[in-house]
Amino acid sequence: MPYLKSHIRDALDLVPKYDGYNIPVWQFSRACKRAKESIPSVDEAQLVRMLRNKLSHHAYLAVEDEAHLSVNKFLETLKRTFGPGRNSNYYRGQLSNAYKKPSEHILDYIGRIKDLRIAIIEGDQAIFDRPCTEVEISSIDSFTLDSFFEGLPREYRVELRAEGYGNFSDACSKVIAIHKRLEREDSRYRGPASSRNNQAQGAAHVAAPARPSPSQGPSLINNQSAPTVGPSLVGQKICNYCKKIGHLINECHKRQYNQNRSSTNRVDNNSQPAAIPPTGNRPEASAAGTLRGPANFRPANLIDTGLGPSTSSVQTTEVYQSLSSYPLISEAP
Repeated sequence: MPYLKSHIRDALDLVPKYDGYNIPVWQFSRACKRAKESIPSVDEAQLVRMLRNKLSHHAYLAVEDEAHLSVNKFLETLKRTFGPGRNSNYYRGQLSNAYKKPSEHILDYIGRIKDLRIAIIEGDQAIFDRPCTEVEISSIDSFTLDSFFEGLPREYRVELRAEGYGNFSDACSKVIAIHKRLEREDSRYRGPASSRNNQAQGAAHVAAPARPSPSQGPSLINNQSAPTVGPSLVGQKICNYCKKIGHLINECHKRQYNQNRSSTNRVDNNSQPAAIPPTGNRPEASAAGTLRGPANFRPANLIDTGLGPSTSSVQTTEVYQSLSSYPLISEAP
């Protein structure tokens, strides 16, 4: 056939590339089954040959030497090689503990639940060696729906319970609508405009200068040389006495030292005796009304006249003028 049919090309577009490790084998299996359902059954063999071109590396080596006429046989070979090799009970345990992770998209969560559902169905078919009946598939779907609902976040469960759901497919479609609605509501409070406003308000708040409190006194307000308190210094201790960072005025060692020093000087001044007014180098008034400076007196020397004992002796007093006294003025005899 020189040209590929258009509906087969469209079906192949639904299948992603698979190398055995880039995506789970269950996800590749679901894509192949969707492609199979979109074409007539007579073209299934040709679809299988085209699906081999979607494989690379180890995935292609796993089916290279085998010929498959149906999609199911083709997928069984891949699952046997790249599947976890667990039975259906293991996948039931995984499904009961499944939940939507905080950073996980809702579609990824739905895909994981679908993969576990398919794994349970195929595991039961491998155990019983026959296709599952409608009752068994209905029981698996009911268990899948309950696990899917319990794994949703609280806001999803509240809205899904209020809207109601009939089966797993209906619940998935309504959860997708709920997810879009919640995303739209969250964008109202986390939009770019609100973030810009918050940034502008934050910048204005940081740029505003800090006012001194009244408890700091007028010294900091009138002191123009006080250090400017920037955004990085907000909340730090600043001394109003020495203008240093790291302590308050009541913790300032320099202030305590100066106070102790001034109190010590005050105590020394109070303990000294009253000052005696000096008598030297101070002008005094004489009997004649003239000024005379103070004089220093020395003991008198007796002069022997040779006339014998005398009842009176003349005492000559030598007066030495002080260097800093005023000059003496001669007095009349």
